[in-house]
Amino acid sequence: MKNRIQQIARGLYFLSAIAIVTPSVLAQTVDSLFLTTQTEVDASRDVTEVIFDVVIESAPGTADPITNLDGLENLRSVGSTLFISGNHALVDTSGLLNLTDVSTLVVQSYASLTNLDGLTNLAVVENELLIANNGSLERYCGLYALFQTQGVEWDYLVDTGETIHGSFYDDGILSLIGDPCILEEPEEEKPIDPEAWIRGLHEEGVISKWIARSLLYSLKKPSPRIFLLKVSILYRWGILSEELAQPLVDAVSRNEENHKRCWRFYHSSRKAKKIRRSRR
Repeated sequence: MKNRIQQIARGLYFLSAIAIVTPSVLAQTVDSLFLTTQTEVDASRDVTEVIFDVVIESAPGTADPITNLDGLENLRSVGSTLFISGNHALVDTSGLLNLTDVSTLVVQSYASLTNLDGLTNLAVVENELLIANNGSLERYCGLYALFQTQGVEWDYLVDTGETIHGSFYDDGILSLIGDPCILEEPEEEKPIDPEAWIRGLHEEGVISKWIARSLLYSLKKPSPRIFLLKVSILYRWGILSEELAQPLVDAVSRNEENHKRCWRFYHSSRKAKKIRRSRR
């Protein structure tokens, strides 16, 4: 089986030499991807389908190692082999959550990989599944859906370092995988309380008592437009920084049109600031 892995690796390097599509010219569907740096991964966000192979392998000693696969968040299908190997700075595969089918999957030689949770939605591996030589890998629940539906259609090898599981859906592999992964939902950012935010700005000396009163008065109006206009003017005058103005705009905009109207003024203010700086 190790010879088989080596054969696949040599074949992928040959194909990558003749069919590499660089991230700068990526479309939604590409022939092949050969990714060796984080910059290349990040530039692949528009890719949804790869007809042939995807190779993800950081070159030894690279100044830009692959640390995450978030740039592949839209990838859904790989027509041939997905080969992930030797990425010692990569601890998980969470960027592959939308991947549903591949022909062959190889995950090997990860020093830091701890789980396969990013493969939770992978439903079909048409040929071979090879997972080996991942010294820190402890959790395999990301393979639950794949094995629950017997989605590996040909052959598989999962080497835990202590036990090698292969073919025919033995009880050992099902016991190793256990229950499906429970993925944490990202917390949604809640808008600030604009009244408390304004009072805080006054207490910290960012705005005067009179400006705070004026903002609080406008905040009580049925329409937020006057309030948003005042915030934009305060930004233009340099009284409020972008970090202090933006939360107020986001919290008070009650509909998309008001939001767009204020941000048109807000960003024109930013442009005016840059022009004034360039003339100094």
